[in-house]
Amino acid sequence: MKLFYRSAFSIVLLICWSLTVNSQTIYVNQVGLDSKGAKTAVVGMDEKITTPIAFKLIDVVSKKSVFEGKLGKPEQVKGWDANKYYYQVDFSNYHLKGKYTININVKSKQIISFPFQIAEDALATLTIPSIIHYYNKQRANTPQELAADKHIILQGSTNTVDLTGGWCDA
Repeated sequence: MKLFYRSAFSIVLLICWSLTVNSQTIYVNQVGLDSKGAKTAVVGMDEKITTPIAFKLIDVVSKKSVFEGKLGKPEQVKGWDANKYYYQVDFSNYHLKGKYTININVKSKQIISFPFQIAEDALATLTIPSIIHYYNKQRANTPQELAADKHIILQGSTNTVDLTGGWCDA
């Protein structure tokens, strides 16, 4: 039985490894992009391609291409993967709200990004409520925390101070 599990684990590792070899990935802000702001993504590829590479912005609902362009020139970025080339995708001139993917065809292989949305003030609308929720949850305000912080002994003395109202991670 142990041999079976070891073999199965080895097969899974090989499959995962093979999926990462010769990988092309589109990196895009999946939280959202502001409709009036800059909209870019980065494509990482294992090889340098000097001929122009086209990309399409695809509407997820209609499955239609709504914007087309060419990738930027290949670049290698110091401190990133030394064996990869990176290409900029710029679709800043597209402003309509919706949910999209970026599609690229390279050497008969289609590369598709994860879906992302374009909306007015997308980043603020989607992130500020989460940040406020985080801060509210990090506040030391349960009965146990309030009681523990009410009489903190000062180091080197017998005096106590009231430190209620702090943060859980402080």
